[in-house]
Amino acid sequence: MQTLLHPPSRLWRCLSACAMVMLTLLPQQLAQAENSAANTLTAFQTSLVPSVVYISNDGHIHEIALKGSWQDRDLTAAAGAPLTASGYVYAMPYRRSDGVSMIVYRGADNHAHSLHLELRQVGSAWQELWHWADLTQLTGSPLTNCDPYPYVRSDGISTVIYAGGDGHVHELRLQGGWIGADLTAMSGAPAASGCPIAYVRGDGINAIVYNSGDHIHELRLDNGWEVSDLTILSGAPNPMSGLSAYVRSEGISTINYAGFDGHIHDIRLEGTWIWSDLTAISGAPGTTYLPFGHVRSDGINAIVYATAGATPGHIYELYLDDGWKYYELTSVPNAVRGYRPVAYVRADGINAVTYFGIDYHVHEIYLQTAWHWADLTTLAGAPVAGSYVRPYNRSAVARVYLPLVLRP
Repeated sequence: MQTLLHPPSRLWRCLSACAMVMLTLLPQQLAQAENSAANTLTAFQTSLVPSVVYISNDGHIHEIALKGSWQDRDLTAAAGAPLTASGYVYAMPYRRSDGVSMIVYRGADNHAHSLHLELRQVGSAWQELWHWADLTQLTGSPLTNCDPYPYVRSDGISTVIYAGGDGHVHELRLQGGWIGADLTAMSGAPAASGCPIAYVRGDGINAIVYNSGDHIHELRLDNGWEVSDLTILSGAPNPMSGLSAYVRSEGISTINYAGFDGHIHDIRLEGTWIWSDLTAISGAPGTTYLPFGHVRSDGINAIVYATAGATPGHIYELYLDDGWKYYELTSVPNAVRGYRPVAYVRADGINAVTYFGIDYHVHEIYLQTAWHWADLTTLAGAPVAGSYVRPYNRSAVARVYLPLVLRP
């Protein structure tokens, strides 16, 4: 008697109908199939879900996720996690190199905490289970003085960085278990006066950038941790805001910030570090608030920011298209003004800008031929936000197929 799968053509019809999505046959089930003609194979698809993470007024972390419609979930309650620190803080989401969705935040105890998502199969259904861990306790690292920042290094190591109370930059990295390291002590870098951020540069070098006094410094992993003063190297003016960093569509590593002159400044690595005043170049309204740079799905390099001063809360996009140009996103009909916009490309390919509204709602302005606005708090029936928002595409299970039967 011979054990056969369904005819290949039938399986390939399933695969072609699910183009652009990964289909995985569980290895354990395949092994069992060789020994039993009665086994049933389960094939499942994983996908990504556009999600916006924020902190409500009670210190709970909420997720508004697009699952057919926008839906709210209290992740703090789901994981039994401790409350966040008070004030205008971030809960920072990312996908680790192993595909696990994770959110890091500073707790009321000034520990670096994490929430991570487990996708568990129960029969033919899948459950989303959130778990909590205290990364400070696990690593024995010092208390955090600001919001932890997660990223995946170029060597595939999932990492969280933060500044301690002494201004040292610390790294928590997942290598079997969580391990802590004091990068300031290792490199001799100056102390941080602001929250550090991290990214992988266009040349593949892992980099952490932060404000130290009036200067911008870079810690980079290049035959050990080394430090550079980017303000001196580029001749750029001193920063007033925090920093954002990204790699442009042509591979140029770029850092953006707002200066004391109310202009958005750009430091980019093209052989050497070069500085440009994007506000002066584009004629766009200025700001002293943090700008955010990213690459849109159409390859356009763009920076989003909110205005300050006498007319605060107008959201603008600076974009590079035969020169730097600008557009007011809050000129879209019914759009509400707000702060700290963050842009990303949603899992469905739509360019979106999320932000904390002056009405304490989570808002999205998204590009579908033209720009449109949506109030995600109202759509999801979610509680109002008490702090800034952060979007990402998180892991999920899209569909389960049962069964692919093994026939005698």
